[in-house]
Formats: sequence, C-alpha cells, structure tokens
Amino acid sequence: MLRGYLAAMAIAFLLASNHGDMGLLPRIGDSDLVALVLLTGSVIVSLALARRSQALSRLPRWALRAGTAFLIIFAVAGFAGADSDTRNVPYSETNYDYNNGGNPYSNVQDVYVYDSQGQLVVGARLYDQEGNPIQLGNNYCTDSTGASARSRTLGYPYCPGDAPFGTGESAPSTSASAPASAPASAPASVPASAPVSPSPPR
Repeated sequence: MLRGYLAAMAIAFLLASNHGDMGLLPRIGDSDLVALVLLTGSVIVSLALARRSQALSRLPRWALRAGTAFLIIFAVAGFAGADSDTRNVPYSETNYDYNNGGNPYSNVQDVYVYDSQGQLVVGARLYDQEGNPIQLGNNYCTDSTGASARSRTLGYPYCPGDAPFGTGESAPSTSASAPASAPASAPASVPASAPVSPSPPR
C-alpha cells in the first residue's frame, strides 16, 4: 500500500503544473477527485503486483524492485523538501525601503504634482492609505553650474526649476501697454475782432 501511495505521488508530481498545490494527496490540476482516483488505482495495482511478484520471471521481478527503490528515494527527497519548507517559512516584509534594486520607483529623483489647471503644486506631500508619508527621490538639486545643494522645499517637488512640463504659470506680458493718448486740445477760439466804429461825417 505504501508503494502504491508513493507511486501515485510520483505520477502527480510529474504531471502537476504547480507542485506547491499537491499537499499530502496526489492532486493533478488541484482536484481532490482525481487525487482519490489516482491513489486508489495505484494502491490496487501495487497490491496486485505484490501478490504476483513470486510468479514473475527474473527480469520483471528486478524491474519491480528497481521501481520500489526509486519510490523510496523519491519519498526521502520529498520528505526532506517538506521538512525544509515547514521550518523555513518564506517571509517578505513590505515597507518603504526604496534602496531595493527591485523597486520600480528606485530611479525616481523627484515628484512633480500638477493641478487640474496644469499649474505646478509646490509643497505637495504624499501619504499612503495608512497616513504614512511616502518618501521618494532625494532632496538635492543641481544648478546650471553643476553644483549640487540640498533643497529647502518642505514638500514636493524638491527642485521646482526642473519641472518637466514647466510651472504652468503664464509668463507676464513683456509688451508695455501704450499710454493713453492725451485728449486733443480744443482749438483756440479766435477772439472776435472789435467792431469798427463808423467814421464821422465830414
């Protein structure tokens, strides 16, 4: 019976796509029904071979013994693997360690937040669903001369001057509005000439 059980487990191990879903039953496709059918058939075949082993010729008898030895080795290897998996439970800690090379945001140097009007939001801060601050990038900015200095900005972006889409603020108009023209002065009125008195009669 043990040989039949190990034979069913070996068959399931060779046919299973995910070995981690097998457990203690020879599951194929994560099906309990298939596991019970395979286990029952393997045990029946193993018992039938045990009853007829004395009647077998030399070569088939050696083949049966070799198969049994293989199943024993398979059982020892499987037991050692199960024992190792039980003692060494894999543990993965999720945190904001952005120094990990596998992090897709490890190359982020700065964060630029734009509002619905396309204007850069200076001093924006990022938090997760638990209220923990999300830290991305570094707060060093490089000026036009190549010198690097720590940013004094308390939030994002650290370097507003490096915004990829600009600040979103329209530049002030450089054309000075023309001063209003002075109102046209009314033409000087010509003073009326003094009336000419008639000359006295002679």
